[in-house]
Amino acid sequence: MTDYLEVTFNIFDYTGQRAKIRTDITVETLIQEILKEFDDLDRKTPEAYALYLKGLEKPFERDKAISSLDLQLKDELELRYINTSAREGIGEAPQAFMEDIVTHQRFVIAWQPAVIGRTSSDPSHSDLLAVDLSYHPAYNRVSRRNAQVTYDAHGYYIEPLSANNPIRMRGEQALITQKRLLKPGDQVCFGGGKIVLSFNLGNPEERAEVKKMAQQPARLIVLHSSIPEYQGVTFNITKKEISLGRVDCDIVFANDGRISRRHAIISYDEARRVYQITDLGSSNGVFVREDPIPAKIPVDLKSGDVVGIGPETRLVFEIDD
Repeated sequence: MTDYLEVTFNIFDYTGQRAKIRTDITVETLIQEILKEFDDLDRKTPEAYALYLKGLEKPFERDKAISSLDLQLKDELELRYINTSAREGIGEAPQAFMEDIVTHQRFVIAWQPAVIGRTSSDPSHSDLLAVDLSYHPAYNRVSRRNAQVTYDAHGYYIEPLSANNPIRMRGEQALITQKRLLKPGDQVCFGGGKIVLSFNLGNPEERAEVKKMAQQPARLIVLHSSIPEYQGVTFNITKKEISLGRVDCDIVFANDGRISRRHAIISYDEARRVYQITDLGSSNGVFVREDPIPAKIPVDLKSGDVVGIGPETRLVFEIDD
């Protein structure tokens, strides 16, 4: 006959959960069963979690049977992230920050690993959380540890941590635990494309003032795209020139074969204080207000213009007054 033990679980924000558990299973099995019960936990990476007795910092060994843990009825078990890396300073690295391209909320990367995600009752997680996306309406599509930013001599890197809530960068889904080098102006999509963060170097307040003086703030809003995650996404134009295409561009439409590798650029003419778009010789053309434009000749853009990149992708260009 199988024996059961009734205990209290604290699983991040879900505290005081009473449950009966089998005593013949291992800690590893119990962790996997807990992950199955909570949709916002990443069941594909059980190794990221550990089981603790409340008040203790050392986790239970994963291969131990529950019956060997000498648990009492009053005991409380806690599922937490494994604290595999202590918070470290960035050192001599250039200052960096992430900015929500819609709300313009900025998050300075002041330590590493700098976790991008949402709040948790786990103190070790809160200590690493640098970009808290709990403010966004799409927060329920963001994992507590969705990704992390680190730094080495070559630059800043972003590393996805959640298989449940993948991130996209340069139009492609970033693979779990695969580091990708961040370049200034890179935009990273979270929450199924509902949250877009721009990566930049420098002091965020100083950059904002320089940007304000140098050019009128402008953006591209995706009206239609073959990439579902891009529907409705806003791309802020944060540089004097941005490129659009299928590979190695500022805005990447990776899976649309009708878009050229480097399809077009949008640039800012400071002397005339006007934005322009240039077709770089693409196979399927660039359209402004549905009229094709000639290759290699800049064409002025006005706020409200609909820009076509190839036969399907449509974006609206907007300038702040």
